[in-house]
Amino acid sequence: QRKQSMMKKIFAENGTVLSPDEYSDAIFQAELIDKREQWSMGRIPGDFEFVHPFIYAKSFLFALDYFQKYFQLLINEDDAPKKLKEIYANFNEKFPDIREMRNTTQHMDERNRGIGSRGRPLPQGNWMFNVLNDTAYGTTMGDGVYGSVDVSEKCLSQLHEILIGIVGCFEWNGPRQHFPSL
Repeated sequence: QRKQSMMKKIFAENGTVLSPDEYSDAIFQAELIDKREQWSMGRIPGDFEFVHPFIYAKSFLFALDYFQKYFQLLINEDDAPKKLKEIYANFNEKFPDIREMRNTTQHMDERNRGIGSRGRPLPQGNWMFNVLNDTAYGTTMGDGVYGSVDVSEKCLSQLHEILIGIVGCFEWNGPRQHFPSL
C-alpha cells in the first residue's frame, strides 16, 4: 500500500500518462524510497539476514583449519610428546574434510570454473558449493568429492576434548595457579 501511494504521488508529479519506461522508473523510485525508509528505521535487508549463517559456518570452518595447522606445527616440534600424533589422528578422523573444504572456500573462483586442486579439472558431475543443511556446512572439494563439517555445539565439544588432550600431553613447570583469573 505504501508503494502504491508513493507511485500515485510520483504519477501526480509526472502526469498520469506515462510511457512504459517512465512507468518502470516510477516503480523503481517508489521501491527505492520505501527501502530507504525501512532501512532508516532499522530493518535489515533480507539478503543480509540470509547470509549470516553462511558467514558463521565459514568462520567455524576457518577456525578448525587454523587449529589443525597449529596442531601440525606442534607435532613437528622436536620435543613434542608422542601421544600428540594419536590425538592428531583422532582430530583428522573427526574432521576429515577440513583442509580441502577450506581450500575450496578460498578458491571458489577456480571451483566455479571447474578447476580443482592443483589446477586439475574437477570431475564431471553435480558440484555443490556453500551448502548449509541444518547444521552441516558442505561444499564440493577440489577432488570433486562432497565434504562437510557439523557446525554445532557437539562439534565444538569434540574439539574441546581434543584440546584438553593436547594440553594434558605436556608436563607443566612453575608455580600452581588458578585459571581463569578474576
